[in-house]
Amino acid sequence: MRADDSGFIQQQHPRERLPVSEPRRPQSLFTPQNSCAVTRAPRVALLVDGAAYYAAFMRTAERAQRSIMILSWDFDSRTRLHFEPDSKRPSHLGEFLNSLARRRRRLHIHVLDWDYPMIFGTEREFSPIYGLSWDPHRRVHVHFDDTHPLAGSHHQKVVVVDDKVAFVGGLDLTCRRWDTPAHRPDDPRRTADHKPYPPFHDLMMMVDGEAAGALANICRHRWKIATGETLRPVMAMGDPWPPDIEPDLADVN
Repeated sequence: MRADDSGFIQQQHPRERLPVSEPRRPQSLFTPQNSCAVTRAPRVALLVDGAAYYAAFMRTAERAQRSIMILSWDFDSRTRLHFEPDSKRPSHLGEFLNSLARRRRRLHIHVLDWDYPMIFGTEREFSPIYGLSWDPHRRVHVHFDDTHPLAGSHHQKVVVVDDKVAFVGGLDLTCRRWDTPAHRPDDPRRTADHKPYPPFHDLMMMVDGEAAGALANICRHRWKIATGETLRPVMAMGDPWPPDIEPDLADVN
């Protein structure tokens, strides 16, 4: 106790020591509870916009030995992949995939596209099964997947090469997706059916290692459900990752 200036007696209580909590580490979004898989990727590259993705896809696919698996919301063989007039590489997706199959006798390419309702058909390519558009090579296998709930869709965009390198993100291999980060309003290359389309922005992530293997498992699982056919894991020599693509991240989950 002590007296203040007014003469009143004040009682002092000892201050309580509040418990000190340990600093909490931020919880990762990538946990088994909210992710289909948590794996490690030795290399990760971020590909911003269609021009970068298509270029990386072509260079990686050209290094494929045994397998290319493609999951898509929309797939169009008429998609223009590059604008290099002097290149020996086919500029359109369908002929590019056929050329890979012709060159590699052990290479199989599996394309699993969403079996879309006709309301979306005005901007999409007719299925090759009708013989009105692209004629896939006999080792390019195309299937339209309708194994989803009523009014649902398959929206995964994944490409896996030899179970070793994979692409995943927001870009399909289809028309009206190609663009550059400049997003020029008057870019003459940004056309489909000889008609210009607006700037388009999205990105893909390129991974290898366990992460690519996990995405390969998703592709095989989807193909099994859609077709009843089992795709076995592949063993291929070499590294499909093009040496001129520098990773943005290394050894990450």
